Formats: sequence, structure tokens, C-alpha cells
Amino acid sequence: MLASLPKTSFTENLNSRFRLVLQDSTVVDLELIEVKDGRTTPRQEQFSLFFRGPLEPVLGQGTFTLEHDRLETGELFMV
Repeated sequence: MLASLPKTSFTENLNSRFRLVLQDSTVVDLELIEVKDGRTTPRQEQFSLFFRGPLEPVLGQGTFTLEHDRLETGELFMV
């Protein structure tokens, strides 16, 4: 599951392309531009991912399918 990958999986893929798949099968290319540390405990690693994408379509908050050539495909909640 993509959402359960550790922060290092994403930092190793900074500046790479992700494909966000919308419900109507439209694919939007995104670039991972930053991985920011969050509050981490022994039980949970928190971090934020920042993506850059096109101005259209405007994406609302929700759960999206993300694909990447080196990481697994999975769902991620995005704001």
C-alpha cells in the first residue's frame, strides 16, 4: 500500500513523476517536489508530500490512485 511506505521511499524519488488517476480514468502527471518531516513517534512516522502539477483539472481534497515507475501503485489521501 502506497500510504504505508516509509518517508525514505519518497525522498529517494524526489523530483520524479507520479501519475494521478481520476475516477474518469484521466491521468494527471505530478512531480514530487518536497518531502517534509512531521511529528514522528516510535509507533508512527509522519511526513508531508508536496507535488507540482498542471493548473487544470483543479483537484479537490480526496483519495486518489497514484502510480509511479519505481514505487507501488496505491491510494493516497491528498489535500
